[in-house]
This record gives sequence, structure tokens and C-alpha cells, in this order.
Amino acid sequence: MGVLIPWEGLLEQIRPYYPKAGKGRAPYGLASILRVHCVQLFYNISDPTMDDMLYEVERVQCFTGIRLTKVPDEGTILNFRYLLEHHGLCQVLFESIKNHLASGRCRSNAEGREDSGYQYHCRALLDKEPQKRGRPREAADQKGEPVDLRHEAPRGSG
Repeated sequence: MGVLIPWEGLLEQIRPYYPKAGKGRAPYGLASILRVHCVQLFYNISDPTMDDMLYEVERVQCFTGIRLTKVPDEGTILNFRYLLEHHGLCQVLFESIKNHLASGRCRSNAEGREDSGYQYHCRALLDKEPQKRGRPREAADQKGEPVDLRHEAPRGSG
């Protein structure tokens, strides 16, 4: 996800609304709290569970850039979501990500050309109709009819 999402563009859209350091407690880094919010969306995680994951799951710590010395609590996570909702940024961010993926410019290689593997992956994420797949252990015969490939030996015959 670090490659597929246009993080800088999203940060620029949120920055005017995000609290500045000054009176009271210093706000968490915008990039980190945005990544926390995205992890919640990717995995459908509640605020209390996300709070626990930030302490317990090293991959989440690495992705969000949050270290154990300064972990946002569930109230902070909730307040960030409220900030996005209050200013109508949820739909704006969704559209930005959707447009970025649709453009096929998810990642460029060192020569500046688009990496076709990533381009394919980006387009696959946007497919509106999922690919139809047969149930496991089924295949099609020459006429296209499903064929069951499970072994149907009588019980007790070894």
C-alpha cells in the first residue's frame, strides 16, 4: 500500500485542516496518523483494536511510522476520523486514490517508465466486476461444463 497510494497528495489535502503545534499537546505526525486511518480502512479495524495493534504488531508500527514511545490512543484515532468527516475529506481522499489507481501511474521504475506489473495491479484493483472463479477442485470439460476433480472412491476401499 505504500506504493499504490499517493501519500503526498493526500497529506496536502488534509494539512490545512490538521491542528498545528501550539497550545496543549503536540499533534501526532500527519503522515503517521493518516496511515493509521488507512490501516483501519484496509482491515476494518475498530479504534480500540487499532490502538492495541500499534503496540503489538510490528508490521503496523513499521507501516505507520509510529514507535512505542508515542502511540496514539483510540481517542486520538477517533478524533482524526471525525476531522476527516467534519471537513468532507473522506470522499475527497477516496476520489484521489481512485483517480491515482485509474491513471496507471502507481509506481515508476528508475528509468521513469511505468512498471507494467504495478500498472496491471492498479487496474485490477479498479475492476468493477470480479473475476468469476469455479469452486475449488473443479475444472471445465471440452464443452465448458464443470467437472468435479475430487476422488470419489467408495469408502473403505483404501
